Amino acid sequence: YAKPKISTSITPIASIVSMLTENNAEISAINLVAGCPHHYQMRPSDKEKLASAKILIYIDDHFDGYAAHLASNFKGRVVKISEFESINFIDGDDHKNWHFWLDLDNVLALQEELATIIKLEIPELAKIVDDNMNKAKAKIKSLKHLKKHDLASHREIVMLSHSFAHFIKGMDGPI
Repeated sequence: YAKPKISTSITPIASIVSMLTENNAEISAINLVAGCPHHYQMRPSDKEKLASAKILIYIDDHFDGYAAHLASNFKGRVVKISEFESINFIDGDDHKNWHFWLDLDNVLALQEELATIIKLEIPELAKIVDDNMNKAKAKIKSLKHLKKHDLASHREIVMLSHSFAHFIKGMDGPI
């Protein structure tokens, strides 16, 4: 039995999808480079990552435009995360911040959105996705607890990247 394939633009999104499907789907990220997706240069092999994929998930035409380019010829379901009203792309300074996955509430919202789509497009994964959604919610709840109680207890946090603003949003204390 061949595992259904789901392609994502970047590894953080692939990780979130993997939480829902575990080892029951083949998840691939187009951009495996740790650098900024804004400047990613596609390779001919990137098209191969979409071969026989049922779903392509990317963030936005402006953030990971290479995926938008690939989506134009993709035969399966294209999911553009920026279209989800449940995702908050605004950081603590009221600026657009595409690194939404650093906000744990956004991860929960994305998992809910993607669970619905995966169950619709790949019905054989419906029970697995439902079971894993409950596990994922528990993991995120635990991380939120750590953030609120352990990380917030530090006297000072130095933010080295503007993208990290999603993670510290809502925390009290000197930053």
